[in-house]
Amino acid sequence: MRKWHKREELPRCYVIIRDFGECTEVVSSQYALSLYTLAESIKAKSILEVGMGWGWSSRAFALSLENRSPSKLTSIDKSPDRIRRENRKAVLDAKIDWEIIAGDSAEVDIEDEFDLIYIDANPDMAHADFLRFYPKLSPGGMIVIDGYGGQVGPTEAVDNLSGQYPFFPLPYKDVYAHAVHRKPELPRSGKGIRIVCEQCSVSINCVSWREADTKAFAHTKEMRHNVHVEIESRGLNYIVIPKGAA
Repeated sequence: MRKWHKREELPRCYVIIRDFGECTEVVSSQYALSLYTLAESIKAKSILEVGMGWGWSSRAFALSLENRSPSKLTSIDKSPDRIRRENRKAVLDAKIDWEIIAGDSAEVDIEDEFDLIYIDANPDMAHADFLRFYPKLSPGGMIVIDGYGGQVGPTEAVDNLSGQYPFFPLPYKDVYAHAVHRKPELPRSGKGIRIVCEQCSVSINCVSWREADTKAFAHTKEMRHNVHVEIESRGLNYIVIPKGAA
């Protein structure tokens, strides 16, 4: 029997509206919304932006970071005074830890580790900035290059790097996109991934699911043994299916 609810008993849906201001960076608020969404998607608590310009990216990141405490935004820019007054106020109102470093990205030394790194300084330095700051990216974190498709420097950087660092483009206007790379996460247990075959007592350690999948499938196919792949509390079984079975 269907249960009917009174109007006041229905669960409420809350929609949080973020004020990105009159963003003039390439395309109104879509640019800022893209950055805000990326930071929210990984629940970033520490963000490094290489190049902050007029502060639209700073504002978007601050609005995300204020949802988690403690959190920190580190901004590198050769001319930090360019930031718009309203954007500076928005970041300060977010009450996050905000460090501004005045200088060239090629000359700045960073010791911290970050959940998200945003590259939007000198377009011709996009490739070099990626390689310089990638080691500071936390496992599972995102590194984002702005201007892909619309600027030569970022586009060539992403195309040249994509063989080793896969990217996906997140368009925000016409041919412009944020190129996003997600750094692989390390196994939380620190013990890697293990393939176990009880039928022949084989135990193989792997460093990635791709390696484990390849070796487990090969062992199952060659030896006709059932194999179990395990990592922490998760597991995957490779089972021999008899010939003729559906």
